[in-house]
Amino acid sequence: MLNWVTALAALKPLGGTRAGEVVRVHAAAGGVGQAAVRLASHYCAQIVATASPSKHHVLHALGAGHVLDSRRPDLADEIARTAGGVDLVLESVGRATFRTSLVVTRPFTGRIVVFGGASGETTVSTHDLAFSHQVQIKGLHIGALATDAPSIYQGLLLELEALVAAGVCPPGTPEVHPLADGPNAAGTTRCRRHPRQTRPRPVALKRDRPGRNRASMSAKAKGGDRLAEPFAALIPEPTSSYVKSSSMRNGWS
Repeated sequence: MLNWVTALAALKPLGGTRAGEVVRVHAAAGGVGQAAVRLASHYCAQIVATASPSKHHVLHALGAGHVLDSRRPDLADEIARTAGGVDLVLESVGRATFRTSLVVTRPFTGRIVVFGGASGETTVSTHDLAFSHQVQIKGLHIGALATDAPSIYQGLLLELEALVAAGVCPPGTPEVHPLADGPNAAGTTRCRRHPRQTRPRPVALKRDRPGRNRASMSAKAKGGDRLAEPFAALIPEPTSSYVKSSSMRNGWS
């Protein structure tokens, strides 16, 4: 569920996505990336997604019009050739991609929403913004958004509920592994060999009032119980015999 609400926040209240705009999604085969591709397609944006070649078919199936190899040395030139300027970049990689994000984003009207830095920290100077790359840069941490801008966050949850009802964000088709295979499933995820977003994890629930279960997400974000509310009824009862892996290709995680 955090994947969907993060992607929606980056695209809409922070990114201001409009129909016909070009949206670039880094690490598009990851959880937030796949959610962003599906949502951007729903909002009629033109999508330029980057990922390793073995995962390109997943992104085409989700609605990405252009899918590029994230490691090609001429990535900025290829994006410019493919789509011209980019209106919105969803940046979660950091050092390895940030300069490319600055180069391809349209001056003055283009936006970069930063919600991660998997490859390490990077810097941008006031000189960069004034004289080289006149773009709008915004930061996103979904837990901080829930705490510091609750009205925006509540609007996200309402829109997400409508998207779920419309079938844009369908429930997933989880892969179920015997608990004994947990290390192998986790190893596949760590090595990034799986073509879909797969996160093996035990399902942990807490009882907050009789007859009702809600996902306990407090370890992942501030105010996390509120994040899980729209999907509480869809989460199964836990058992000790399996590890649940959610597939973003077919649904939410």
